[in-house]
Amino acid sequence: MHTLLAPAGHRLTEVHTNLAGPSPKAEWSSASEGPTLCPTGLMPERGFCLYRRAGNGSMGGKGTPRKGGQTMTVIDFLKQAKVAYEVLEHPAAFTAQQVAAVEHEPGRFVAKAVIVKADGEPVMCVVAAPRKVDLEKVRAHLGAGKVELAEEAELGRLFPDCELGAEPPIGRMYGVRTLIDRSLESADHVVFAAGSHEKAVRMAMPDYRRVVEGEAANVSV
Repeated sequence: MHTLLAPAGHRLTEVHTNLAGPSPKAEWSSASEGPTLCPTGLMPERGFCLYRRAGNGSMGGKGTPRKGGQTMTVIDFLKQAKVAYEVLEHPAAFTAQQVAAVEHEPGRFVAKAVIVKADGEPVMCVVAAPRKVDLEKVRAHLGAGKVELAEEAELGRLFPDCELGAEPPIGRMYGVRTLIDRSLESADHVVFAAGSHEKAVRMAMPDYRRVVEGEAANVSV
């Protein structure tokens, strides 16, 4: 039996374990490495996985994943992926560094999602809280002509279920290509915003890597 403690002023709201047993070892994947395996309900395309939209059965390139006519949350996504995770409620935190502070986590264990546009297409860069995305490194990795930060209005369209700045670092939920910075490689677990400034998810890094199906990249400074 395990006892889970949350920091003072925090509430551990949900704990989900994978009853099927421990997750298999997950490795960093690349879009160039060939087909990837996706959890039930997910489909591989262009080296990462997208939800199939409900209703017309088409693949969601730009669309938002749906469940019963409603936007699918990161919690729904993790439940479908059958991985262990914790949901934590905390005082409002508007940056990844603030999440690290309120959750008493070193910044290297807290992931943030930074959305850029590469030749007009959205790309999610996932980096550790203290790091900054280097647009030139992103451009070089993608072989793009132009890379720039996405504007707030674009974030609202891409992530309609999320508060601005609280987007979960799982781009495939939204049909967005995901680059995972190597600053996170040594972490054994990860904490990230769950679509709200007052809610976070904590999970083992191998499980996170497995569900994200992102590309390993060196895109931060």
